[in-house]
Amino acid sequence: MSRRNYLILCGAGSIVTVLAMMFIPGVADTFENFMLLFLMTNAN
Repeated sequence: MSRRNYLILCGAGSIVTVLAMMFIPGVADTFENFMLLFLMTNAN
């Protein structure tokens, strides 16, 4: 995969994630729970 295609894929994934979090409440709650779980397990 070329660098250009990789950057386009990352950008599109970021935009889709942000839009889903803004307009679909269930996705935002799930994402928040995963982030809190990640931070709790990796806190020192």
